[in-house]
Amino acid sequence: MLKLSKKRKAPESVTEALAAEVNAVESDVAAGEVSDKKPERRIGVAPKTTAAPKKKKPTPVQKEHKVINSLVGNLSHALEEDVSQIDEMLEDKGQPREYHDREKRPAKYRFFLILGLVVFWLAIVGALSVIQTVRELAFDISNQTALKEEFERFLFPVVVNDPPGFTEAENLPPSIIISSAIWHIILMGDTSNYNRDFGTMVIPENDVEAAVRGIFGSGFEIRHGSIDNIVITFIYESENKSYTVPENPAFFTFSPKVTEISNTGETYRLMVDYIAPTPQQIAGIEYEIHPVKTMVYTVNRSRDGTKVLQSIESIRLNREHDEFIYF
Repeated sequence: MLKLSKKRKAPESVTEALAAEVNAVESDVAAGEVSDKKPERRIGVAPKTTAAPKKKKPTPVQKEHKVINSLVGNLSHALEEDVSQIDEMLEDKGQPREYHDREKRPAKYRFFLILGLVVFWLAIVGALSVIQTVRELAFDISNQTALKEEFERFLFPVVVNDPPGFTEAENLPPSIIISSAIWHIILMGDTSNYNRDFGTMVIPENDVEAAVRGIFGSGFEIRHGSIDNIVITFIYESENKSYTVPENPAFFTFSPKVTEISNTGETYRLMVDYIAPTPQQIAGIEYEIHPVKTMVYTVNRSRDGTKVLQSIESIRLNREHDEFIYF
């Protein structure tokens, strides 16, 4: 480090030391006080105790060389200083040493930082994916339930007649076709404009035909006639071209319960359980449902919701192997 005279204050930094030294030398040169008696001021070199021999008074050129040599010596000493000493000095003065800590920071810290960010990002993506999957699953379940209920309403007027299996609607007995259409009007149609008398109402023939087309489609002949069975009676009056039917039927045979749905495009294949009415059901008491039988219905459902019954398959359950057998 620089060796200072008693009259000068110790510099606080290397730069200040250099500046003080230059000023001191220039002051000595300007005042002509540089003498041969004083030892040469160099950094890191102890002054000699023996007096130097008398020499002639230095010339101006010699004075300039002396100033230059002093500056060079101070710069050399500054360049040779250890960085750790500067760090210690900065710590003593409370100054930050971020530049030095940044150099000492191990590369593994940066690696773990990047790894942590990647794991955090993947966790967010995974959480969003799980939420989306749960939402889609909930939507599928709710949508499947709504679709089952929609098909049950459509099939109720048919199931209540307990039709046989068929592949073409024209092969069904006319009584099944007409009865299904009338049940559709009673359960789901607008009957506010029909004439009523003693618990019965009169349905025009045209409305019955429209209901037939809405269930079974077109392409076959509709044959009208009265329907009389142990469950209910629909009387056809050819003169008025109308049907006289009970306003509120009190009894029906079966109600549908759609248990499975599969589709290819607009063609839906439905597994339908036939549920018979029970005293518990009439009383509104919960009970374990046991289907009387199961049938497979094929229904075409277009995008606008229009549905047409295409076929019915009869099946029975092989309880030994828990599988269905079609016949």
